[in-house]
Amino acid sequence: MVPDTEVVMITRNSSMYDKWILIVIASASIIVVGVWPLFVGVLAGQFQLDVAQQGWVISVESFGMVAGTAITPWLSRRVSPRGLLWGTLALALVMNIITAHSPSVNALMLMRFVAGLAAGLCYSVAVYHLARMSDVDRAFGMLLALQTVIFCGHAVAFPHIAESYGPEVATYSVAAWYVFMLVLSLGVSQLSFKKADAPPVAGSNGGNGPAYLALLGMGFLQLAIFALWGFIGTIGAQRGITEAEIGMAFGIGLLGGLPGAAIAGFFGTRLGRRLMISAGALVVLLAVAAIASGPESVTMLTIWIFILNFGWMLALSFYMGLIAASDTRGVATSLIGLVQIVGATLAPTAVALFTSEDNLQPIFILSCTSALIAAALPQLVSKRARAVQSV
Repeated sequence: MVPDTEVVMITRNSSMYDKWILIVIASASIIVVGVWPLFVGVLAGQFQLDVAQQGWVISVESFGMVAGTAITPWLSRRVSPRGLLWGTLALALVMNIITAHSPSVNALMLMRFVAGLAAGLCYSVAVYHLARMSDVDRAFGMLLALQTVIFCGHAVAFPHIAESYGPEVATYSVAAWYVFMLVLSLGVSQLSFKKADAPPVAGSNGGNGPAYLALLGMGFLQLAIFALWGFIGTIGAQRGITEAEIGMAFGIGLLGGLPGAAIAGFFGTRLGRRLMISAGALVVLLAVAAIASGPESVTMLTIWIFILNFGWMLALSFYMGLIAASDTRGVATSLIGLVQIVGATLAPTAVALFTSEDNLQPIFILSCTSALIAAALPQLVSKRARAVQSV
């Protein structure tokens, strides 16, 4: 009979092939997030959407992603992981294809909600299983680095596709990613949601508080980013920077996520999770403060967006690794996708509650405060973890 510890290692030591498939699926499953402004712009022209309707398209897809990540733990107990991947990828593929032929605005909203639900579920399943494998920090670092490349590449190609081939083909280009992932997922081995594949944690007979604290910190990191993200264009415009220049600043600035995520991908835990999380969150704080002061040129705006993304991806990749390493019950890892998407979705709501008219100061206060909390919480995770181990 095989000992339980050996079963754990057999389950955790999944093939590198499986790991890379999951990294690619997690990176590309929420591809629409990387091209949201462009994608909604194409839909607005095709279906004559006003500004309010464009906002609803983004909102319903965001809430669909939240719903998808929220039901992942429940569905995972009833459907095999491989079945979930195939089903969600196929559903997202169909929804993105028929989006281009929606008969009405209401039908379009429904299709985007279902597409978001499928994408969120698929992302959450892939992230969950990556968290159960070895070298989670490297896996998450490579995930975020690849996601940055995919988002940037598709954001550059998308408007050219729409201009050259029309809005329908541009929408099909989003669907094409799901065809690729669906074919790729055929090579995934039969993964398991059993508790046996949870990574061993010192003091695992204690509570799961450290993992939940890490989840909370990751949520504040997301809040810090997305509270500011939608207003960078407004800040730049106030300084006389044109829309074209702001678009260029965004495109180049997004690449800052590559070195941030690559640090986790190359160095793993050798640099220390808590140190890297706090350093990344403080870099985000610095960038937000600089952007709040109003960049005087497109060059400075580009530099600070680059630095913002560097700190974000650095902290986020190690936060995901910290959650997986602290999770004694296999529950917190299933909530990683949910917390990320909820943080991104709630940020605009929080901004709306605290901001009035053209006053942007509450945005900066909210973003900076959230970044500080995200930088501080890893230290509490460490203290809580030591307390658990001493029980």
